[in-house]
Amino acid sequence: YNTVTLLGLMYARGDGGSGQNDVKAKDFFKMAADHGDLQGIADYFIMCCEEINRSTSTEMTNELEKEVNENFGYVIGALESYPDEFYTPNAYDFYNPYHVCVKTLLSEVYFVYGRMLVRSKKSAKKDVLLGIENLKKAAALNNSKSMHLLGELYAYYLPKKNQKEAFHWFDLGYQEDPDYEDNTILLALCYNEGRGVIRNIDQ
Repeated sequence: YNTVTLLGLMYARGDGGSGQNDVKAKDFFKMAADHGDLQGIADYFIMCCEEINRSTSTEMTNELEKEVNENFGYVIGALESYPDEFYTPNAYDFYNPYHVCVKTLLSEVYFVYGRMLVRSKKSAKKDVLLGIENLKKAAALNNSKSMHLLGELYAYYLPKKNQKEAFHWFDLGYQEDPDYEDNTILLALCYNEGRGVIRNIDQ
């Protein structure tokens, strides 16, 4: 089912003249996932989480959140079952025409699931803490989006804010991806206003 996954990727990214179409991409990823294709399993899960992040329909969100929660352990287990050599960049070339290693897929799954938990209106305190735990797992796999979101949580959204912790994550995010503009702006604010770090307007 490599070809089916490739079609999903083409529609997801709008490559090959196909035009970007998330509905078709998700359908192809689901088909591939149902037949045990690792890329399909990961990308179908990721697309479900992305749909939750964008959705304004409570009914649709509830259904997707239920499916995502039920499948998270299976997805992580499938990705973690691969030996270490598949976790290096480009080690997955034959299986994945877009050259994404298993480590990248795993970090993205942790990120989208963690984001879903911290943003869900239904999340209790334990769910938010689980979300933060998953974001930190993604960050440990060099996911800069997780680093940025952790910084935002500690700086602005958690009941007990921690500016030093926020600076830590914004700084790590900048080191990982200096071109991530939103993160760079918030890191600059930390230096400019002395949030979690000694004030340094030159920095």
